[in-house]
Amino acid sequence: PAGAAAEVAPLLRQSGSGVLLASCVDSAATRQADPPITAIDLRPREAGASCAELLFELLSGTAPAGTERVHPISLAVRASTRR
Repeated sequence: PAGAAAEVAPLLRQSGSGVLLASCVDSAATRQADPPITAIDLRPREAGASCAELLFELLSGTAPAGTERVHPISLAVRASTRR
């Protein structure tokens, strides 16, 4: 869940286990953690806006049924996954 990686990071650091940490959700907490945590940026605002636009287009008939949109995501590689 969102925020979990930032909560786990201090425990991993204290353990000295050398475990690398990444998150499936990017947030201010992952960016500001010590070390900053590698995360997938799903761009949720853009995804939601795109979904709403497509729904409107489908309901208004300006987009044909079966229309698909590709929503880009990215990986923000940060210090938590570097040795």
